[in-house]
Amino acid sequence: MNKLIFSSVKNLENFDFEKLSKELGIEAEHPESKKQWMEDINDFSKKEKRVTILGSSSRMLFLKNIKISLIDRGFRGIIIEQLPHFMYETPRQKVHSSLSNSKFVIADNCEPSGELLELEYCKNSGVVTAMITKKGERLASWMSIDFHIHSKDFCIFDYEKEDLESVRKFVDEIISWVNKRCLERENDLNEVKKKYGYGS
Repeated sequence: MNKLIFSSVKNLENFDFEKLSKELGIEAEHPESKKQWMEDINDFSKKEKRVTILGSSSRMLFLKNIKISLIDRGFRGIIIEQLPHFMYETPRQKVHSSLSNSKFVIADNCEPSGELLELEYCKNSGVVTAMITKKGERLASWMSIDFHIHSKDFCIFDYEKEDLESVRKFVDEIISWVNKRCLERENDLNEVKKKYGYGS
């Protein structure tokens, strides 16, 4: 069993992909295999800076303020309501595709917009998710109120104002929590790999 594939890749520039390519037999598959393989790896690496933004289209100005705040901090915010989908792709597939290619999710949970299903998708995919709601107001769905109790990958953030400067402040709080949670997950995974003999 190739243990390299269980190793965490933190820096593509310093990772020996030539060695891994040979170990996996990539070049022997097809003349185009190695090129496509490297393109796929490069695409997956962009996940570190991608953030899915969930919320109602009626709150687009607020969602855009979140996106702008993320861009200012070096992330790529993806508002699902702005994302086109292929003719054969369902809305559910579009959400799943974005979740699987994002480091974390910011979900506006103030107005009903299919958010309960979307939050279930977040939970099932294991993506770190920040639910946000206006201070003093109810969540859009009572059924989502215990997500952060049952999973460390969920957290609820309250905000008071929706202007850009205010949004920047709570986005900073979210990023700080996400980085902490991702580090915890990385440490937990390393412990598991060490315990069962995976990775170097």
